[in-house]
Amino acid sequence: MHRKILLYLFLSIGLLLASCSDDDNPSDGGDTPKEMSAKVDGESWSTSTAQAQLAGSTMKVFGTSTGNESISLSLTETSVGDHTGGIASYSIGTTEAYMALSFDYSITEYNESDKIIAGTFSFTTMDVTGQSEVKEITDGTFRVKIVN
Repeated sequence: MHRKILLYLFLSIGLLLASCSDDDNPSDGGDTPKEMSAKVDGESWSTSTAQAQLAGSTMKVFGTSTGNESISLSLTETSVGDHTGGIASYSIGTTEAYMALSFDYSITEYNESDKIIAGTFSFTTMDVTGQSEVKEITDGTFRVKIVN
């Protein structure tokens, strides 16, 4: 079971990374929203290269910090309001991976025409290798461009 979850996690991350572009859209004046931040076990985490991608009926929001720490959210609902569900993960490079099979999040903005989604999130993860270690992800926020 853990291997299937880990495989899903790495496939999701790979899909998001494959869709990354180094170029900003010149028509947006360089102001494309790409912000994501949170606290990981009370320590600040942030990135300015986050993005979102719609995959079927699931919105995937993903960001990686300069320290190669990643947060990935699979949102099952995109309407403005409070939600519980989806899958969330936190990883450090390829050596540590943590996953939550349900989490709390709020969508504060969803603009389909401008392709922007924003919200807040929090979750508690478990080490996918079967260890008992957990990570608390709190005070999470994102405001990102939907790339597809």
